Amino acid sequence: MSVRSEDIAARDALVLQANPRTGNWLSDTKDILIRFLQEYFALQTPGEGMFHFAKGNIEGALGPTDEENTEVIITDAGSLGTDVVEKRPAIVLARGPFAYANTALDNFLGQEDADETRTHTDLLTGSFVINCVSRNGLEAEKLALLVAKAIRVHRRRIQLAGFFQIGQRIRVGSESPANGIISGDSEEDFIAVPVTFPVYYQETFSVQTTATTLAKITATVYAVARKFNGSLLYPDSYNHDGTINASSDGVVVSSWTVASS
Repeated sequence: MSVRSEDIAARDALVLQANPRTGNWLSDTKDILIRFLQEYFALQTPGEGMFHFAKGNIEGALGPTDEENTEVIITDAGSLGTDVVEKRPAIVLARGPFAYANTALDNFLGQEDADETRTHTDLLTGSFVINCVSRNGLEAEKLALLVAKAIRVHRRRIQLAGFFQIGQRIRVGSESPANGIISGDSEEDFIAVPVTFPVYYQETFSVQTTATTLAKITATVYAVARKFNGSLLYPDSYNHDGTINASSDGVVVSSWTVASS
């Protein structure tokens, strides 16, 4: 292996360690974007109106947020309380629908003649909406523009983390009331400016159709959900190595095994 190949392999290993692929691309895509936005705004200088994000004590993790020092809240949670947005603006990420693109006949990529292993691949097309919320419309608009430029400029970095394509056809929407995002009693009106963009994610899998594998197939299916306790922040569903964080108080893990012979 050449020096360049070794450097690329080492870089890919670091990227994968920071952005573990769990196989659940619905969760993976959100985690990649939230981690990117947290890191991007964490690099902004505090006190200069660039919405500095203050991380908690866990290095490289998704949260927790240092809520006393942060200038922006970055989350994928549901509705936020008015007491949160009254103190600082918020970035709320929401995933749109995903669908298989069926880019080729049977999505066939190739077959190994030695063991009859077939490999299939397909693109998943989806979209995200990043709502930038503030008490002030100009502030929400400025935050939305920073988010759009960050994803546009650093799209190759995000693609390395797992996306097939991202950062194209970005749209910054108009100001609108944030009634569906903000909950609670307040005399103030909150403004949301959405940033929308399509994303593409590649999924590849292999199937070995031999007599041995057809004799018995066993699959263990895990369902991971987050418990809502009214808090703004949630514990991670997955550990840094991609395994499920079953010990977290905010995570519910259920599993069942399906076997056929």
